Amino acid sequence: MKKYIIIFITLIVSLLCFFTYVFTMKTSRTLFNTINTENSIDNVVVQSMMSDMVIMIGTQMGGSLANQQLGNQAAELTSMLTKQSKTIQANMKSFQAQAQAQQQKELQTNIADFIQKENGIQTKTNAIIATSNQELDYLYQNISLDKPQQEYLNNPIVYDQIFSQGTMLTPLGAIWKNPFSVGDWEYEKDDNSFYQYQKSPIFIQDSHGNQSSVRAENNSIFTEYNTVASKYTIAGTITFYQIDYPFFVGIIFNKARWISGNSESLRKSRMIGMYGKSATDIGVYYAEQHSAIDTQVQEKLTNTPLQQILNDAVPKRFAIPLDTFKDIKIEPVSFNFEIINSLKNVTFSLWSNNVIKQSITIDNADEKLFIYHGIGFICPGAIAQFKLTEPKDLIFSDQAILKYKD
Repeated sequence: MKKYIIIFITLIVSLLCFFTYVFTMKTSRTLFNTINTENSIDNVVVQSMMSDMVIMIGTQMGGSLANQQLGNQAAELTSMLTKQSKTIQANMKSFQAQAQAQQQKELQTNIADFIQKENGIQTKTNAIIATSNQELDYLYQNISLDKPQQEYLNNPIVYDQIFSQGTMLTPLGAIWKNPFSVGDWEYEKDDNSFYQYQKSPIFIQDSHGNQSSVRAENNSIFTEYNTVASKYTIAGTITFYQIDYPFFVGIIFNKARWISGNSESLRKSRMIGMYGKSATDIGVYYAEQHSAIDTQVQEKLTNTPLQQILNDAVPKRFAIPLDTFKDIKIEPVSFNFEIINSLKNVTFSLWSNNVIKQSITIDNADEKLFIYHGIGFICPGAIAQFKLTEPKDLIFSDQAILKYKD
């Protein structure tokens, strides 16, 4: 825009020079014609001088005006550039301050987030290390104690170690123990039941080369149960998946409490279950362990319940049909059971879709055992599933099962 203004002013100055020149030429001609019309040579000289003078005056005036206008424009431009430079400097300082503040804020946020994640990683690492150490300790204890397991426990501290390390992974509720880890006992949340996934035979060779059933008694799990009821029911289902003869699958109840240093309390209980000596001899047996200091009972009844059953110290209560397990390799075999337990009497019932309900009642049971109420399962020689339906307060709640992670 300013360029066009300068051009316009230059044109105005040129026009003024032109009109001045024309006016001067006319005036000079009139003047010299009046003075001396006869001397033409002098007139030409004078006219040329006057023309040059007029051009010089016009040029000087136009240049002066143009210089003045350019000076004003330069001053305005300088002022404008100065203002814009100051504005740019102010904006740059503001931008740098804002950028620095934003960078500082983001840096502090990233540092705090990094520290939080680092702490989280450290916490999880410590938890994994603690769990790994616990599992290693558990394995080392099982390896060091994996012997013919009956009388080797003689130190109360070892009892405590075995008991504390034998807690099974289950939902929140009743605490189940698998202290000796014979076979592969596991809880499954999908059907809220316990499985023995590995067949472990009843009889193995002991360290002296003799057939021993000591290890079979450790193929069991249990929970400590407390009740003030004078009579209560224990019920559920047992499903057989595989069997090897001989086998014993049963329910432990009125189990004595685990007392470190007291080897008798390890097995002391009432026990009822299915003992398959062979494919042609399968029946239900009941046994209970009397105290070793009870002089009124036969010595053989002070043995553990499983030893009494295996050694024919107690009678068969009723037989199981011989064809019950003929198709077990094709389809599992399930039984329902019910135990009505009281101080001196035990009633047991067993039935399935293919076996009619049979019941027995054991009178004059040892009332001393009724001060204990531990409940468990035992499963040497078979792969089986155990599902409790009573007592209700031993059943894991739906909410606990939902929160439980395998």
